[in-house]
Amino acid sequence: MDIYHLFTTIVELGSFNKAAEKLGTTQPTVSKKIDKLEAQLDTHLFRRSTRHLMLTSAGEQFYERSKEIINLVDLTEKEVRRVASDDDNILRIATSASIADAFLPDVLSELKKRHPDASFRLEVDATTPEYYQREFQLKYDLFIRQGEGAESNMSSRRLANIPLRYYASPGYLEEFGHPEDIDDLQSNHRFVGTRMNRSNRWVEKMSAPAEHYQIEHTLLTNHSTSLVSHAEAGLGVILAPEHLVKKAVARETLLKLDVDVDIAPMPVSALYRREYITPLARECLDLLIDRMAEYL
Repeated sequence: MDIYHLFTTIVELGSFNKAAEKLGTTQPTVSKKIDKLEAQLDTHLFRRSTRHLMLTSAGEQFYERSKEIINLVDLTEKEVRRVASDDDNILRIATSASIADAFLPDVLSELKKRHPDASFRLEVDATTPEYYQREFQLKYDLFIRQGEGAESNMSSRRLANIPLRYYASPGYLEEFGHPEDIDDLQSNHRFVGTRMNRSNRWVEKMSAPAEHYQIEHTLLTNHSTSLVSHAEAGLGVILAPEHLVKKAVARETLLKLDVDVDIAPMPVSALYRREYITPLARECLDLLIDRMAEYL
C-alpha cells in the first residue's frame, strides 16, 4: 500500500477506520503510517478529534498532489502496457537474402493470418558473426543464419542441413556440354560464386572440394540470390544450396549436374535470446522448424 493511495483513501472516506477496512489493514497500522509521514514532512496533515477529521492547509496541498501522482502512475502504467503490447506484435528478423526469399514469405503470411495486428521488420544480409555478437542480441527477435553458428550467449536451434549441388542453364550446357566428372568440370567449365566469410567453420568444410580442384570463378559476388540470375543467363556453373535454386529448377532454367563430389551440406540455424523471446517470435520459430523439416 503506497502512502499516496492511503492518504487519499483516508480523506475521501473521512475516517482512519474506514480506510483501514477498505485497504485490508488495521486502524493502528494506518495511524502509524500517517504519523511517520507527518514526521517526515515536519507538519500536521490532519486535525483530528474523536468524531471529526479535517485537513490542514498542508494536508489539502498533499491531497491534491497525491491525486496527481496517482493519476500519473496509472497513466504511465497504461502507456507501458500499450507499448509492450505493440512491441509484442512486431517481429524483428535478421537473415540472408536466400533464406528471406525461400522460406519467410509463407511463414510470415501464415503469421499474419493468425495475428492480424502483427507486423514485421526484416534485415537482410546482416549475418556475419561479428554483427550478431555486436548488434543482433538487442535489436532482433530471431537471427536465421546460414553456416555454423558463431559463439554467443544466445540459444540456437538447427533448422536445416541443406544439400549443395552444381547447376547450369540449358543454354550453357548446350554450348559447353555436360561435365562427366569433377575433373572435367574443373578443366572445361567456368563458374559463378559468392565471396564467403572464412570465420564461418562450415565455409572451410564446404570450400575444401573447390579448393582441391582449383576452381576459378568468372564471377564472384557477395549477393547470393543474384547468382541464380547469372547462372540462368549462361554465365557459368553455380554451386548452390537447393533452396536457392528451387524455383529455377522448377521452371527448368537451371539443371542439376550429375557430378559426384562430396560437399558438406549447408547448416541453417535460428538464434535468439531465450529470456526475451516473444510469443510471436516463438510461433515464427515453430513454423520455420515445420517448413524446413525436409532438410533435416
